[in-house]
Amino acid sequence: MKRIQAAAAVLLVASAGSAHALCALLCTCTLTTTSLQFGVYNPLAYGDVSSTAKVQVKCGGVLGLLIPLTVYLGAGNGTVAARRLSSGTASLGYGLYADPNFTVPLGDGTNGTVTISGSVDIDLLGLSPGLEYTMFGRIPARQLTTPPGVYVDVIPVILEFF
Repeated sequence: MKRIQAAAAVLLVASAGSAHALCALLCTCTLTTTSLQFGVYNPLAYGDVSSTAKVQVKCGGVLGLLIPLTVYLGAGNGTVAARRLSSGTASLGYGLYADPNFTVPLGDGTNGTVTISGSVDIDLLGLSPGLEYTMFGRIPARQLTTPPGVYVDVIPVILEFF
């Protein structure tokens, strides 16, 4: 039996313009992310490969304010509805989801995807954990045309707050 493997990772990159921004009411918000690390993918295996990543938003400034926010995930190599990890000209399909059952796709709110939304308290002393959100990634099993390689996608993460 021939075994074909591919290492896969999704890098989540906070948008440079939104990674650290000034609120209209004298506050700042910071967006940080961790990356999905799928590890080794074997296209001959019958099980999906999954991983998780975190998005965290913290805001500081004037005490007592509650800031509503939305986090959008861009398309990367594919579209928000059909994501692709790439290794040269080869690609591997995967998805990002809002739930551990992999039923609610994350994206920019278009093509059946949802955004991350919520609100975060202003933390004058820097003691609040802020808003932390777990996203779930999955590479479906049996993508048999996948040649060996390192597969990567870079997803822009954009923070919008009011």
